[in-house]
Amino acid sequence: MNRQYYKQIWILTLPILIENILQTLLSTVDRYFAGSIGDSAIAAIGVTEIVMNIYIAFFIALNVGTSAILSRSIGKQDEHHANEVARQAIILSSFVGLLVGVMSLILAKPLLQLTGATEDIMVYALPYFYAVAVPSVFLSLSLTLSACLRSAKDTKTPMILSSASNVLNVVLNILFMSMGMGIFGLGLATTIARVALTIAFFIVLLHKKHGIHLHLQRVHLNRKILHGIASIGIPAGVEKLVMRVGQLVYTGMIISLGTNAYVSHSIAGTLESCTYISTMSFASAVAVLMGISLGENRKDKADIYVWLSNKFNLVLMVIFAVSFMIFAEPLAGLFTDTPEVIASVKQLIVVMAFTTPFVSTVYIVTGALQGAGDTKFPLYTTFVGIWVIRIGFGYLFGTVFDLGILGVWFAISLDIILRAIVLVIRYKRGHWLKELDVYEAVEESA
Repeated sequence: MNRQYYKQIWILTLPILIENILQTLLSTVDRYFAGSIGDSAIAAIGVTEIVMNIYIAFFIALNVGTSAILSRSIGKQDEHHANEVARQAIILSSFVGLLVGVMSLILAKPLLQLTGATEDIMVYALPYFYAVAVPSVFLSLSLTLSACLRSAKDTKTPMILSSASNVLNVVLNILFMSMGMGIFGLGLATTIARVALTIAFFIVLLHKKHGIHLHLQRVHLNRKILHGIASIGIPAGVEKLVMRVGQLVYTGMIISLGTNAYVSHSIAGTLESCTYISTMSFASAVAVLMGISLGENRKDKADIYVWLSNKFNLVLMVIFAVSFMIFAEPLAGLFTDTPEVIASVKQLIVVMAFTTPFVSTVYIVTGALQGAGDTKFPLYTTFVGIWVIRIGFGYLFGTVFDLGILGVWFAISLDIILRAIVLVIRYKRGHWLKELDVYEAVEESA
């Protein structure tokens, strides 16, 4: 196989991988500091992240639509159209981010109550939520600006800037905790880092001479481009929304099993996210490579990128999963001293390791389909997986069969396995090719 394929995959993936590793470490550091406050503080960060992940669903909707159209324009070597898409995405991202922030300010407590947060958790969750959720516009913009650069094959700049932002976050965590600011300080550190990251992205994009570069004086609304971003992006956003709202339901179910069950779920989920680092990185790169390859009218190249990326990613995921199985007890001990929680986390890590190959396939193939503009089919599979399998079977295994948190994780694994099979069948049959028509109208608008 041509070494150029190997090289292109790693050129795009490696910076994203490094960036995602640092972001995961950042989340782990937040939980580490929260652990010094108590298990309820760890749970508070967990329930806040559930709500924040719902917000991110809307932001991802913008990014998927933007990336699919922008990368296709790059494949056709049409920088003018690519830059116009980036400007429209920024306008849309700003509006959505501000809207979410206002909603967070007004509905903070009801939103957290939807997660099943108890009063002892709510004491810590509210100040953390206000600090990170109300300024959501900076999270929205930073994600969109990063997606624009990545879609133009520039993954190094987002890596460098995000790495610096993560370092700033850790430094501020240490500073604010030493000042006695508690969990609010952890949230404030996160927001300050996001503000700095957004400003840095704008500075870079305003001064770039080639590729994606901004001219703010030319900003205007382009309805066709906005419609194109929305038509591709909204199903992707709804897919994430379906997943996150479903998580609210089964997280509430987990909390009803007891605080130890939820803390076990939160810690195991944090460790699991480490095995997802490479998966999300390869999926992001595959989405870009798919769009560019289709812009070049080279589906054969797209196929090679998809399956080769899946092989690379699977090797890395297995290494992570086996390592966590070996060191499960000391890793869990970093977050809690409760023996029951540590024992439960060890069990959940074994379940996680078993589903590793299927997780890789789900993310990589979904990234490929979304890069091609097929965002509706992943939505359908996610809906069935979350609301029928995870919630339905989670209740059956966890509550009716009295398997507790282990039963819930069995249901999650079943969802992942079935979705992997269905998505591969969809990709192999090539039905997603009909989704490419949406680009034509968009490309005529700039």
